[in-house]
Amino acid sequence: MWQCKVCSLELASSHRYPCPYTDCPCTFDTWSKLLNHTYKSHSKQQTPKPVEVPTFQCHVCSCRELATERDFFQHINGHLRHDETVPCMFLGCTFKTNIHSTFNTHKNRKHKEHTLKDFKANVVSTSESVDTDHEYQTLSCGDAAEINLPNLIEEKIAGILLKLENIVHIPKAVIDEVLSELHYILSTASLPVTKAIVSDVFQSHKLQVEESVVDELSTVLCKSNPLGIAIAKDGPLATAYKRTQYIPLILGF
Repeated sequence: MWQCKVCSLELASSHRYPCPYTDCPCTFDTWSKLLNHTYKSHSKQQTPKPVEVPTFQCHVCSCRELATERDFFQHINGHLRHDETVPCMFLGCTFKTNIHSTFNTHKNRKHKEHTLKDFKANVVSTSESVDTDHEYQTLSCGDAAEINLPNLIEEKIAGILLKLENIVHIPKAVIDEVLSELHYILSTASLPVTKAIVSDVFQSHKLQVEESVVDELSTVLCKSNPLGIAIAKDGPLATAYKRTQYIPLILGF
């Protein structure tokens, strides 16, 4: 637990996001600030497309720069746990309460389906940042011949993991453990299933293939999976430290 310097509320944890460039000492308290810094200070190689990034500010106290809607409501819950009265944050609604359960009931009944435009003006603000969400279109055979697909898949996986760590705030140790288990499933536990599928394919085409060939083909298929290779123990995405090296690439630099 740590205490917010702005409003004195106790929060679960604090997060600092270091700049991914090794010669830059800057760290930031929100993901959006890191993106803005990287865009403005390290964009000589390539200028990424700017997009509007929403940030939330508390309408009860002066706390600002809450990076996500989830962070905003966690902060609001802190006020309610301290029996502070919280006015509804949605447009046209005059509801207010200091009871946590009453607030959640109201929110789920009246504002369960909402967008950023439904918040009051003093709650959400937007700023220009960098579009980190690369959209990969379906590739034709000709495209695949010109693009390094394993690297493309690796970059996409890195982007997902970095968002889980830095936006959703899932602990890095938890992600590392999940990746280890996932690699075991892909490379070892799924081998008998893959072998059965390969064998069924050969039989469906009435091909007589030696068992050793089926075993070898199944093993190669499991071990050559780009996801499995990327998250293997010695792979490029296996640890949080290795994944930070992909931040400039994910940002488009």
